[in-house]
Amino acid sequence: MMEPPRLRTQITVQALTRRCHAEGRPAFVLKRGDPDAGALFLKLNGLGQGFVVLAPVRDGTGQPAWLKATGPEPVDESVASAYLERQRRIDPDLWILEIEDASLALPLDAPSCNPIPQGAAVERSPIVNPTPLFLVIEGNTRAAVARMATWGALPFAEQYGRVLQEEWPGSQFVIVRPADGESALPEGLGLRDLDGVVLGGSALNIPTGGPEIDAQIALARAVFEAGVPFFGSCWGLQIAAVAAGGSVRKAPHGREVGVARKITATDAGIRHPLLAGRPTAWDALAVHEDEVDRLPTGAQVLATNGHSAVQAAEIRHAGGVFWGVQYHPEFDLPEVARTLDRLRPFLLAEGLFADEAAALDHGAALRALAETPERQDIAWRLGIDADVLSTPTRRLEIRNWLTHAVTPRLRARS
Repeated sequence: MMEPPRLRTQITVQALTRRCHAEGRPAFVLKRGDPDAGALFLKLNGLGQGFVVLAPVRDGTGQPAWLKATGPEPVDESVASAYLERQRRIDPDLWILEIEDASLALPLDAPSCNPIPQGAAVERSPIVNPTPLFLVIEGNTRAAVARMATWGALPFAEQYGRVLQEEWPGSQFVIVRPADGESALPEGLGLRDLDGVVLGGSALNIPTGGPEIDAQIALARAVFEAGVPFFGSCWGLQIAAVAAGGSVRKAPHGREVGVARKITATDAGIRHPLLAGRPTAWDALAVHEDEVDRLPTGAQVLATNGHSAVQAAEIRHAGGVFWGVQYHPEFDLPEVARTLDRLRPFLLAEGLFADEAAALDHGAALRALAETPERQDIAWRLGIDADVLSTPTRRLEIRNWLTHAVTPRLRARS
């Protein structure tokens, strides 16, 4: 059955503006986008009652609806504006229409939409102006997650999902746990229905082998075959490499922990959109003891450093494309401090700290710098600068993947 023809966005904006003015609600265009197919976002101005941003989606029956992208309650204008600015960076073709109405009423009597509850059945309809749905793969077993929790850490998949939602407000994610035999997606959802797949870190080691690892390799191969945009950091890069025919070994230089230094773009990396905005060399948060020692045929090394030859890579396999990094753009300083606490016995045994007091002092310094980034004395002592302290800079590869891999897929699916 063919879908009904869709109005050009410019005509929709004009009609909506006229209707609002006829109802006594001033409306004006804050940003003009693609006149034919640009996504339309609404900024409702409560005239002192706060702001609400509405993002266009389709509900479970395929009908147009509005997602309250800034949450169920009105927010300050700074929050609404920050959300729209992030969306503009992701999709420069979007439109923004501001409507002034003290009641914050929804336009055109359209219903609001809620995010998909985690673990619930999902129905995906063709989306005209979509927000993405991600699959986030948990790389750890439940036992490892429980051990991490004793140190105050969230599961890595949940951490990554939250980062994705911060970078793309209104996006949704579901989690699978193949290391525990739970690779099945929610009922009614297939891999090809997803807009992106992400795999972060893990306490597992590929050279050790085992069913927990084999299940993740099998899932990665299925993601490649589905042709879904695929991104990974650390463990995610290693799993993708092995799934496509490469190999992983224990790093001969030992652990790279805390900060990976002097990561340098290769000639291919300088031209690749994953590293757009990166200088020739940079530092990044990192924690790993294994590394990719052989990429699969056709893969490209995008960045390297003195510790590990593969710090960033593109892997093309079975019709799919993976972008990944060996470091952790999703981490922050408190997460690294928790990781160092958890690994302290190993780090002491490997001589990375002179004694326990030195390890504790280092962790305390990381936490203090996270709390007060302007502390130049701590930043100087740790050798940390904006590469690590600036959240937008730290997460640059994630945003580049959203912009250059996920957004084109969304447009193609419209």
